Amino acid sequence: MSSADGYGMPVHPVCDLFPLMDKDALAGLAADIRANGLLHPIAVHEGQLVDGRNRLLACREARVEPRFAEWSQIYQGPMPLARWIWSVNGERRHLTLDQVTAAQVAIKAWEEQEAARQRQVEAGRQQAERGKEGGRGRRKPLGSNSAQGVSAAPAGPARPPHRRAKPEASGRVRERLAREIGTTVHKVRQALVVQNADPGLLKQVAQGTLALHEAARRVKAAPAPQPPAPPDELPPAPAAAPEGPSKRRQMIENAAKRRMIDGLSHIQGACRGLSRLNLSAVSNACTAEETRTWAAIARSAARDLRAVASKLLAAIGEKE
Repeated sequence: MSSADGYGMPVHPVCDLFPLMDKDALAGLAADIRANGLLHPIAVHEGQLVDGRNRLLACREARVEPRFAEWSQIYQGPMPLARWIWSVNGERRHLTLDQVTAAQVAIKAWEEQEAARQRQVEAGRQQAERGKEGGRGRRKPLGSNSAQGVSAAPAGPARPPHRRAKPEASGRVRERLAREIGTTVHKVRQALVVQNADPGLLKQVAQGTLALHEAARRVKAAPAPQPPAPPDELPPAPAAAPEGPSKRRQMIENAAKRRMIDGLSHIQGACRGLSRLNLSAVSNACTAEETRTWAAIARSAARDLRAVASKLLAAIGEKE
């Protein structure tokens, strides 16, 4: 998620891709809201702001109480949330081809990350269920693998290692993506390079503050990261103390900081959404097994968060 600064809640990362109104346009919107009220509610979903950043800021400037509505009440169609955000923003704004390309590539990257996260949640749920079944005293069938990993099946040929996609396959993906977006393969290639190296730069392109070719040039000009030293060898001492952190190091640190902010904002928004659920109604609608699974996932997530907190405090020499 984007930082909650200025909005009072996390902003959905797809919503945060689009540029805000300039000062004059925002003042005009505030004047209209002051005179006529807020005509369209601000859309939220699971504690996140998904549409209406400008309206929210204009309400505050006009000193008008903002009106919020849950996204699922505003829209009941088949589009997923990310695509709905694009539909109500990208299709109604005068965006350049660079901005459209950057936004679409960033949205697809977010969708892939979200799908991976959902798969991880589902895998955790299945693992918790298997753990409960294993704890009920069931005996393993004869011929199954032992705890030491000895297989009862005859050894077969080694499976080939995972191979990277062939260049021509990657080219076809870029061509398909270019057709879907309505842009050139060259711009898609540039946007993918920037997204993989520094998503923050691609966000600037989507917001119109940086040209796509300039973002690609910056990424290309950045020094390549040095390979890690072997575990038994110490890295050589530098000839002289550097005057300051390198540009590449700054980019890595800034990217890590943004991931921390986005990740914690996402967690905070999700936790707020869960805390607002009617847990009694949830329990009544679900089986006891489902309730136990969710509780196990929540406990596991809490342990992971506590471990992150401990590491953060240890990094600055403090304890919990």
